[in-house]
Amino acid sequence: MVALLLWLLGAYVLSALLLGNVLYFQILWRLGSQGRALKFVIAILLSCIVFVNLWFMKLDDLIWPRLSEELKGRRMVWILGHQRSGTTNVHKAVASLPSVQTGTFFDLFFVALTLKYLMWPILGPVNRLYLYLSGFSVSNHNYGMLEELEEHLYMLYQFGGEVITTVLFPDLGSDPEFLHLALQIQPDHFEFVNRAVARILHFNRSSVNKVYVGCPLGFSQAPLELTQHFPASKVIVCVRNPVSAFPSFVDLISALTKQQYGQIFTDRIRVLYQVYSSAVYRALAAAVDTIPDDKIYWLDFEGWKSDSPKQLRILWDFLELDSRSADLNQALRRSEHHTNRPESYTVIDPEQIKRELGVHYEKMLSACSRMKPKAN
Repeated sequence: MVALLLWLLGAYVLSALLLGNVLYFQILWRLGSQGRALKFVIAILLSCIVFVNLWFMKLDDLIWPRLSEELKGRRMVWILGHQRSGTTNVHKAVASLPSVQTGTFFDLFFVALTLKYLMWPILGPVNRLYLYLSGFSVSNHNYGMLEELEEHLYMLYQFGGEVITTVLFPDLGSDPEFLHLALQIQPDHFEFVNRAVARILHFNRSSVNKVYVGCPLGFSQAPLELTQHFPASKVIVCVRNPVSAFPSFVDLISALTKQQYGQIFTDRIRVLYQVYSSAVYRALAAAVDTIPDDKIYWLDFEGWKSDSPKQLRILWDFLELDSRSADLNQALRRSEHHTNRPESYTVIDPEQIKRELGVHYEKMLSACSRMKPKAN
């Protein structure tokens, strides 16, 4: 038994080193030193899922050496924006057409193509479990569609992102240095998403005419780099006033983590605001000048709320998607409902948010006003 445990430990350490996931070691060390035994075990289990997939992805590369080339010239759509800016509902609505391909809950745990084929008999039950746990109904052809799949892939397999550090292991979110490291977008993150999406398309035998629609919100920190890595893609940016978006984000984190508004929670959120939210608004505002209008659509959150059917038609037209047979009622069925508690507006002073991020929001809002429907 001791020999088996030592062998497993050696395999674990070797996998982490060879696959480049050294951030796991930092997380395990921090959780262990804090005495977070249950979180430590969860991190071990997650990393095992990750390492198995990454090794099998290497096997994929031997069996299908030209797999990633399937994305060359492939039309793709990326939905960006700060959390609580309407991204989830826009993602589901845009992706409701049969000409669109998305990933599902199954794809989160079985990224490698070889594993997808091995595990395909449980594809249906896994996606049904997700629908049951989430309370979502099947609203379009993308059965089991997982909103923000690419974001979750990036967070789990590169072990970064705001969910890992604020929801799954919230105690890690109080360290600005670590949070910055976990949130920083690297070139290999784009490459990993590239490889993951290529496997989704191959597994689903998606024709070249199908458009892949994803919602990698973490990449809102680097929108220009995203379009450079996927040159045939277009971007939708959901724009909401940070004075409203950030408190809503705060309340969502509190609800997900079952944490009360106290000093510890407030300190973590203040770090998140400085390291992540501020970076998102600065990067998206910079994209107004760096990404041409024919590649990006700026969607005003308030405009979407006031007339989402009209806005959705404009989006489909901008993306050159055939929506003649679209069911708007299905497409616009809301997947989530959330009401903010008053305490969410006290964590960061709204005047501070307006003072620091208001100029970036106004710049994006001016870009929204430039968006016009195409002439028939």
